[in-house]
Amino acid sequence: MTFLKYLLQLVVSPGQGWRDIARTAGDNSRKLAFSGLFPWLVVVGLSSFVRLLYVHDEGVADALLAGIINFGKFSVAYFMAPLIINSMILQATDAYISEDRLHILTACAIGLLAAIALLENCLPVSMTMLHFLPFFVGIVIWKGTEYLGVPSKDVGAFMILALLAIIAPPYVIGWLLGLIL
Repeated sequence: MTFLKYLLQLVVSPGQGWRDIARTAGDNSRKLAFSGLFPWLVVVGLSSFVRLLYVHDEGVADALLAGIINFGKFSVAYFMAPLIINSMILQATDAYISEDRLHILTACAIGLLAAIALLENCLPVSMTMLHFLPFFVGIVIWKGTEYLGVPSKDVGAFMILALLAIIAPPYVIGWLLGLIL
């Protein structure tokens, strides 16, 4: 429940949310991921079955595959993003970024992207507004640069790197898996 509280704080007030996370989360990113993010991703994956209530030409197998894709794309993105950022951070900024804090920021951003997928699964029609919500996740990441300790002169370069490493992979992976299936 702590993870969901963090996500709600980040939605309501990203700047204050990151200050609260810095104060209460500590540097135990593994606990946050395995007791917060991954159960949340299971819930998001299971939400694919909600579509069976209002999409009549979709079967249980389709909903199961959609749930696996949702869980898989966000899980892979959680592990991929810190690797990409750590391998490219020296070219983008001179800042030292804590590995645990980077994982916490990534977990929260992926959790917010998963919340968008949950909304998409639970709504009977496609809403254009939901397609713009990843931009809000970008704002949350931007507000998290202070939490990470990124110097203000390097925020732009870090943001480009973070957006390409955190927000893009779930959508690219989902698109590729959608092509295969």
